[in-house]
Amino acid sequence: MYSEKKNVLQLLALLKAYGIDKIVLSPGNRNVPIVHSIEMDPYFTCYSVVDERSAAFFALGLIMKTQKPVAICCTSGTSLMNYGSGIAEAFYQKLPLVVISADKSQKYKGQNEGQLIPQSGIYNHIVKKCVDIDEVVTEEDEWYCNRLINEALLELDHNGKGPVHINIEIWNKLYNFTVPQLPVVRKISRFTLPTLKTELQHYANILKSSKKRMIVFGQSLPINEKEVAILNNFLKKFNCIIFAESLSNLHHENVIGNFERLLIAKTDLQKRELKPDLVISMNGFFINEFAIKEFNRKYPSNEHWHIAEDGAVCDQFKCLSTIFEGNIYSVLEMFTQSISDSEVLNDNNFISKWKEYDKEMTEKEYSYNYSDMYVVQQFIKVLPQKSSLHIANSSSVRLSQFFTIDESVQIFCNRGTNGIDGSFSAAVGYASLNDDLTFLLIGDLSFFYDVNAIWNKHVSKNLRILINNNGGASIFHYTVTPELRPTLNLHTAAQHEVSARGWVESLGFYYLSASNAKELEKNLPDFINKNHDKPVVLEVFTDLNTDAQAFKDQFEQRSVFTKIQDKISKKIF
Repeated sequence: MYSEKKNVLQLLALLKAYGIDKIVLSPGNRNVPIVHSIEMDPYFTCYSVVDERSAAFFALGLIMKTQKPVAICCTSGTSLMNYGSGIAEAFYQKLPLVVISADKSQKYKGQNEGQLIPQSGIYNHIVKKCVDIDEVVTEEDEWYCNRLINEALLELDHNGKGPVHINIEIWNKLYNFTVPQLPVVRKISRFTLPTLKTELQHYANILKSSKKRMIVFGQSLPINEKEVAILNNFLKKFNCIIFAESLSNLHHENVIGNFERLLIAKTDLQKRELKPDLVISMNGFFINEFAIKEFNRKYPSNEHWHIAEDGAVCDQFKCLSTIFEGNIYSVLEMFTQSISDSEVLNDNNFISKWKEYDKEMTEKEYSYNYSDMYVVQQFIKVLPQKSSLHIANSSSVRLSQFFTIDESVQIFCNRGTNGIDGSFSAAVGYASLNDDLTFLLIGDLSFFYDVNAIWNKHVSKNLRILINNNGGASIFHYTVTPELRPTLNLHTAAQHEVSARGWVESLGFYYLSASNAKELEKNLPDFINKNHDKPVVLEVFTDLNTDAQAFKDQFEQRSVFTKIQDKISKKIF
């Protein structure tokens, strides 16, 4: 029988999945759930070495002989300290040693609790990876536990070999051994381009037989012609639906850009129909990331592949199976060349159904009362072709996603951290090297927060700034609750009555403004005119509450919006 500790069960099952069968055990009490569970499993070969210092070096001898990873396991407290010289040797000799230490709950640190020292990260400078595994209570805890252990074991031979440290919390009920078998666990695989060649046929077979394929293409700088050609060749052979917002700078007939509104509007039965067999994710962040995550977590694919240059474990859908470490387009090209067209299976109904639902969402021309939503809609309609558009975070970037932007426009946004800081400055820096028009769509708080962006000598005459000024942060009003309403504008939404006019005119900008639809219509042509000899600001004044209502009205049924209200309020910022 195995320990009832779910973190211990995950650990043992993954050790087996990674083929780690030799473990050097040192005595103690805190690690009994691990030790006894290992003892009772005939898969493992156990070695008993009392002195932890000697145990670590003993394990290095096993690694030298077998040239395979070996684990060592100790109890909590100073026993872990005694591994130090052996771990250092493993690090500099590049030997794959798995250090497993039992630990007490850190909430009792400094409370005169025996055998409790700060074990977390104690060997950070001489291990390739250290993870802390808490007690498992919820399903989310178990997923996190599985992911962290995978991350640690993957690092044993990632860009060179070396030791890793798994520090596992084991608190009470140490001696309950009631579980008859280990759980079926997820092992995440990772391949670099050279190692992928040896497994290419296996994964190519999965790719060709997965009839319902989805690509999740996150934020990306504009891709070059060669990369476009590689991607198009891949998509020609392997028909995929593509989740890609405007920030991806990706244009293809299979792109679904309005997926949030689409998914919200569909029933559970329809979503099951839209469920992919295989998801391939790549690139950066999404604006409406919770819509993608909720769909792919609730309706998980059989396989989730992630392609990334750094090979990081990015398990956003909680079903990651394989990581391909390398250039995205090199990986796609390898798969394209590995299979003939006749071998590929496609479910055309899957693609056509997605397109049908997307058409329902995008064909309808929505009209709005004068609001920031209306302003963005009208601005995007007249945005010149082949211009560059920088979009600030918060409301600006969310509103822009509701409208189709011309394919020739290159789009940029600071979505690495999603903060409002620096969107203005980044646009000014970009414009200083851009011979064509550079537009910035920005809200009032983002503008004033970064107003020093134009206090330098490098502001281009080709810069155009559209400020949506509604006297505060309307995004906080999208899902306001009755409890927050009385004080919302004081500090959270930061209500104000400030205009940008004085600042920008003092710095030599040409200033335009609009307070209604008629004034906006009049001034937009002047704003986008490329013949100005100075940079231009168009400050548009709207009402904060009207703006919030316009956002809510974007969802066709109020009842539908109510269902997602809590999700947005928790995750939108």
